[in-house]
Amino acid sequence: LGVGRMKVMDTLRSLDAFPKHGEEFRVRTTHGAMASVVAIVAMLYLFVSEFYYYSRVEVVDRLVVNSSHADTLKVRFDIKFHHIPCDLLSLDAMDTSGQRQEELVHNVFKRKLDAEGNKADRPERHRELGTLQHEHQLSDPGEKPACGNCYGARDDPDACCNTCEEVRIAYEDKGWAFHPDEIEQCQPAKVLSSIDPETEEGCNIFGNVELTKLSGNFHFAPGEHLQAAARSGQMSFSDLMSLTYKSFNISHDIRTLAFGNHFPGIQNPLDRQSRSVSDGSGMYQYYVKVVPTTYKFLNRRRKDLVSNQYSVTEHLRHVTPGSGRGLPGVWFFYEVSPVQATFEETRQGTLEFIASVCAILGGVFTIIGLADRVVGVAFEKLRGDELLR
Repeated sequence: LGVGRMKVMDTLRSLDAFPKHGEEFRVRTTHGAMASVVAIVAMLYLFVSEFYYYSRVEVVDRLVVNSSHADTLKVRFDIKFHHIPCDLLSLDAMDTSGQRQEELVHNVFKRKLDAEGNKADRPERHRELGTLQHEHQLSDPGEKPACGNCYGARDDPDACCNTCEEVRIAYEDKGWAFHPDEIEQCQPAKVLSSIDPETEEGCNIFGNVELTKLSGNFHFAPGEHLQAAARSGQMSFSDLMSLTYKSFNISHDIRTLAFGNHFPGIQNPLDRQSRSVSDGSGMYQYYVKVVPTTYKFLNRRRKDLVSNQYSVTEHLRHVTPGSGRGLPGVWFFYEVSPVQATFEETRQGTLEFIASVCAILGGVFTIIGLADRVVGVAFEKLRGDELLR
C-alpha cells in the first residue's frame, strides 16, 4: 500500500508546472533587486489605476426612436426683464395653428426689481395668463361694456359697477376683502402708473408651465389687461401704443430655462445668458429643438429620470409703432424631436476586474523577469570578457 501511494505521489509531482529550486541554487543580484522594486511599484500603480476604473461610473449614451406618449411638456424658467414693469408683462402659450393653449397648468410668479436689478418686493402669483401680439389688439379693444360687473357684491343682479371705487364700496358693504389686482375696473389706473416713463422698474418672472407635447410656443409680451387702459378713456390709443413700445424694453437675462427635470450632466444652453437690445423695442425669437431624454441609474432601485435636452437658435426682429410687425416680446418656439436620447450609468463587472488585475500582475512580472534575465546575461558576458583579458 505504501509503495502504491509513493508511485501516485511521484506521478502527481511530475505534473508540477511550478518546480521549486533549492536555496543553494538561487543567486541574488543587485540588478535583480532593482527589477523587483520596479515590478512592485508598477504592479501597485497599475492595480490602483484598474481599481479606480472599476469603481468609476461611466455614462453611455445612445439614440432611439421617440416612443414616449406624454401629453405635456413641463418648462421651468427664471427670467429677468430689467426695464419692463411687472404690471405690463404677461405670459401666454400657443399651439402650431396659432390658437391659444387653453387650461394651461402653471405656477408662475412675478417679483418687482428696482433700477439696479435688485429684488424690490415679495413675489406675487401670476394668475391670469394672456398677451397681446398685434397692434390692432391694442388699438381696437372693442366696445366699452354698458354695465360693469359687481362680482356678486350687490344683491341686485342688474346692478352696475362701472368704476373701481364703485366696486370697492360694494365689497365694503358686503364685508368682503377687496383686491384691486383682480378687478377689471381697477386696472386702468394701475396700468397707466406702470407705463410712466419716469418709473424705473423691472420684473423677475419665474415658475413653470405645462405645454402641449408636440410643438408650439410660449412668450412674454404685453398683457391683455392693457386693453382696460384704452377702455377707460384716460389715454388715447396712439399715446398708449407709443408708451407701450417705449416701456417694453425686451433686454433680458435668462437665469434658467429647462424643459423637464434636472439630471446629472445636463447643460441647458440658455442658462445664465443675457440679451441686450440697443433700441429696446423688438421681438426676440428663440427656436428650440427639444430632445426627449431618459437617464438610467446604475442602482436599479432608483427610478429612471425622464426629462429633455434642447438646442437653440435665435433671431431678433425689430418692431416699431405702425410697422404692423407685432408688439415687443420674447418668444420661445419649440418643437419636439422624433429621436430620443438615453443615458445609462455602467460600471466594469467584478469578474472582468479580476481578470484585468491578473493580466496586469502576470504581465508586469513576466516583462520585468525577462528584462532582469537580459541584464543578467549581459553582466555575465561582460565579466567573462574581463577574465579573458
